[in-house]
Amino acid sequence: MRGKLPAMRRCASARGAGVTLIELLFAASITAVTLLGVAGMFPTAFRSVVEGGKQTKATALAQLMIEAIRSEPFNLLVDRYDAFDTRQGLPGYTCPVSGASTDPNYTKMRLKCEMTWTAAQESGQGLPDGYAIVVVACLNADGSVNVGRPCATDLREVRITVFWERQGAKTASLLTHVARAE
Repeated sequence: MRGKLPAMRRCASARGAGVTLIELLFAASITAVTLLGVAGMFPTAFRSVVEGGKQTKATALAQLMIEAIRSEPFNLLVDRYDAFDTRQGLPGYTCPVSGASTDPNYTKMRLKCEMTWTAAQESGQGLPDGYAIVVVACLNADGSVNVGRPCATDLREVRITVFWERQGAKTASLLTHVARAE
């Protein structure tokens, strides 16, 4: 009897080591459901990445505009840039703007071209269907806006708001203060 016992154990363990068809189908269905759930997340994640990229572009374009405006003569900020809209046409200029110029509209047109870069969707530059509005205000010493002109103080508030359309209106806005250099 002792000699037959190990053989019986071998047969019993060999039978239990296999995988039945039902177990295989159950494992395959769990794997399929999991993979479908993961695959369903990709379009949502892609939209989020694209939207984040547009937000980053809008912020970078607003920063570029603020830097360009800050380099302009202080006494011309309000007259040149207040209520500037990049959708406005500027006579004598087309995109892209090349070279340098002393024309007061040159910086405006350069900013307009950066915003609406030709073939923005394909090139990844600019912001498709985007535009920006610049507001330059005179500030009083207490920080309130001075609506009178000419500006009596040596402090200006520059606000750049970039607009674009992506499943509803989106905006990015940057604000800076510019003081007259002495």
